[in-house]
Amino acid sequence: MSTSTLFFRIAVIAHILVGLSVSDLRAQNPSFVESTPSVFNFTAGGSGAQARNVAFKLDEFRSVKDYGATGDGSTDDTQAIRVAIATGASLYFPPGTYNISGPLRPKDNQKLLGAGWNSILSLQHDDSSGVMADGRTNIGIHQLKIDGNGKKLTEGIRLTNCRYSVISDVWITNMGTVNPSSPTNDNTTGGVGILLVSIGGECAWITVERCRVDHIAAGGNYKGDGIEVADYDADSATVHDVVVRNCRVSTVGRHCYTAGGNMPQKPYAILFENCYGEKSALDWLDVEDAQSVRVVNGIAKRCGNDQTYFNPASAYGANYGLLAAIAVGNASGKVEVSGFSADSCYLGWTAGGSTSVELDHVTITNSTRADYALTLANHPTTITIRNSAFLTPGKTEVFYYDGSGSTTPKLFSNVVFASPVRMSTSANVRFDLCRFGAGIIFQATGIKNMELNGCLFTDFPGAGVSWSGYNKKTDNLVIQNCRFLGTGQMTHGVLAIWESLYHSKISDNVFSGLTTAGIGHANMAGDSLVFDLLRNRFSNMPTGIELSQATKYMRISGNNFESISNWAILQTTISSPTSNLDNQIIENIAGGGVANGIKIENLTGISDYLMILGNNMRKVTGVKYNINANVNGINTNNL
Repeated sequence: MSTSTLFFRIAVIAHILVGLSVSDLRAQNPSFVESTPSVFNFTAGGSGAQARNVAFKLDEFRSVKDYGATGDGSTDDTQAIRVAIATGASLYFPPGTYNISGPLRPKDNQKLLGAGWNSILSLQHDDSSGVMADGRTNIGIHQLKIDGNGKKLTEGIRLTNCRYSVISDVWITNMGTVNPSSPTNDNTTGGVGILLVSIGGECAWITVERCRVDHIAAGGNYKGDGIEVADYDADSATVHDVVVRNCRVSTVGRHCYTAGGNMPQKPYAILFENCYGEKSALDWLDVEDAQSVRVVNGIAKRCGNDQTYFNPASAYGANYGLLAAIAVGNASGKVEVSGFSADSCYLGWTAGGSTSVELDHVTITNSTRADYALTLANHPTTITIRNSAFLTPGKTEVFYYDGSGSTTPKLFSNVVFASPVRMSTSANVRFDLCRFGAGIIFQATGIKNMELNGCLFTDFPGAGVSWSGYNKKTDNLVIQNCRFLGTGQMTHGVLAIWESLYHSKISDNVFSGLTTAGIGHANMAGDSLVFDLLRNRFSNMPTGIELSQATKYMRISGNNFESISNWAILQTTISSPTSNLDNQIIENIAGGGVANGIKIENLTGISDYLMILGNNMRKVTGVKYNINANVNGINTNNL
């Protein structure tokens, strides 16, 4: 073997190991000529490897330095890199800082690969992007850092109408600046980290993974998103089948992540998986508006609560809806969130009148305003929340409202509520196995077909289930298999006031340790009001069932009372001459420690057609019955 041949074999190995360019080989020995590839071969290690021509191997990834780029941090490398891109070959960026004065535009099937975040594209001018592609297929952008240097109207990566492409292991930072004269109008100043957009064509099958985006400046109206998936064009094509995975976004003037647009066609099939976001002026994720959006294992911190670039509350008010961990717009649909936590955000979750929202294993803590809020006209027509916890105490926002005409089901299963749950006009709502740390309050008319099943109400001031005022009609309410466990603060399990309960059933519940009564009810004077209190257990309280004024068609049956210091069943202040009619008090049992049994007392009114029979008050230590009324149906088989 000649000395010359040995030298070049060693040089080839060095090129492969440390990234020497073809021009480096030429410089070491001018006799190396790429145009005579048959001279040198390379065989990879391992069984089955075959000899390949070295020049062909080197051509698989060309270095931008082969075309004159310096990466010295002072030379404008834009033109040299563009010449390299024009070859169509995939390009390698060795460690260095490459100053660019305009966007790099990769071709179809071309990859731009750095050596990690030591390979830096440094933007030098306003109104520019680091990498921009329009209508391209199968491009890749990997292992680069893109620094916007705080220039106005800058973007890290913009893919318009691209398909089958991947962005991975890219760090984008310092994009955009706030317009100091008008901070809410940043359309010519703000920045964006990564933008995937449809404008007159399809943008689809894009993956963004293991990327870091931070310090994206804006004023709040247009720019400032970390990773944005959007459609802003009237063309029927849109953005779809996008995966954003294992990304981290921090310190942005608008949203960490966005899926939406302002066109009739909506982006769809968008997945955010294992993504982290913190310190956003607005939301962690804004879905406004998009279809089939999924969030899996996301984390949000201080979203809607960071004013590094902008304070939206100062411009739009403290009730502005886009100050949340997750916000869903009115025209969105099928939004699914699973395995998500939000901590120290302004709002936890807000949703407009979208078609479907599902939350599963979501935990929200330490919210500034509330864990959830009604910030648009209404809430989703179909909603399911499972295995979740809203843990910020002392917040009193409306939890749910969808209008009285809705017939779609809403399910809340195994959900913990630390703050009062305020229900406005809605229908077909079910709470299963939920835990209420501050009760549920009905505060509007038109609430109907609502069920609480197997829920737990722990001790707190006030009543477990209550109404915010008079004439808040609730129709077909079912409360069953629930536990109301007071330890000195909770006054009632259920406290219904004037004209609140219609055609309702409270059955098979446990009421214990309440300071006033298990169930309290005042004045149900309307017609055809079926109101059943069935098979409940009352213990350790002054009064079991306390009714004030008239009732109609009420049935109190099969209830059990123990350790009652006043009356097991008490109805007083009946003043209506015609309304306390057709009530049944049957087969109730007083156990040990009950002071008095059943009392029905008219004030100026009349009670008639009552059935009081089959009750067992034998163990009552005081007065078993005190019936001061015109009553039909007190039978001798009462004990």
